[in-house]
Amino acid sequence: MLNNPVTITNKDSFFIKAMDLANNLQQNRQVVFGGLEMNETKAIFLHSAVDDLITGKGACGSASAILARILKSYNYKTRLAQMKVGDIWGGHIVTEVKKGDGWIVLDPLLRCYFKKPDGTLASFNDVQHNWEYYSKQVPKDYKMEYKYEDVRYTNWDRIGIAGKMLKGCIKLFYGEQAVREFSLRSYLLRNFHALYILSIILYLFESILLTIMIFKRRKYLNLLAAL
Repeated sequence: MLNNPVTITNKDSFFIKAMDLANNLQQNRQVVFGGLEMNETKAIFLHSAVDDLITGKGACGSASAILARILKSYNYKTRLAQMKVGDIWGGHIVTEVKKGDGWIVLDPLLRCYFKKPDGTLASFNDVQHNWEYYSKQVPKDYKMEYKYEDVRYTNWDRIGIAGKMLKGCIKLFYGEQAVREFSLRSYLLRNFHALYILSIILYLFESILLTIMIFKRRKYLNLLAAL
């Protein structure tokens, strides 16, 4: 069982252990549940990291989602990074976790992480801009086409109009950099929790709207009575 990160002096060691755990969880479940499909409506339309964890189905995206969910349970900020492989965005997916003022990158599927010259874990940006150095740290079975050419965190075009609206709001209030670094998938790891929060927001909105309508109606009736 993982220790509480507060008691761990070396956060990098904790992140590596969490990555190994995510890999083990997925691999062990693939042995048991390999080939099985979750055909329930909620699993199809509300796919979450829990589904990946239960079945072990999927590849890099599932492993990264499981790792992100583990780290989130310890209150670490995470984001899923869609790596550009050749001309394909999302050709490989890895997990990034916030450490201090920066981010570090972990590849739970291939059990890969990178260390900077000072021994601390590297970020995607570190690896991207010095691949010649970091490529020497990859495992023997590593696919060398995954060379950290570029990254994005959200495919805004895939979400359609809703994506454009959300992107516009983030850009308006937080700026262009926030749009580039926003990982929508990280907020959907707990889909049912997200729906719960959304339902509360909608309920409050409808309650406020109804209160305003009732107030205006009473004001109108009082005005008619005064005539």
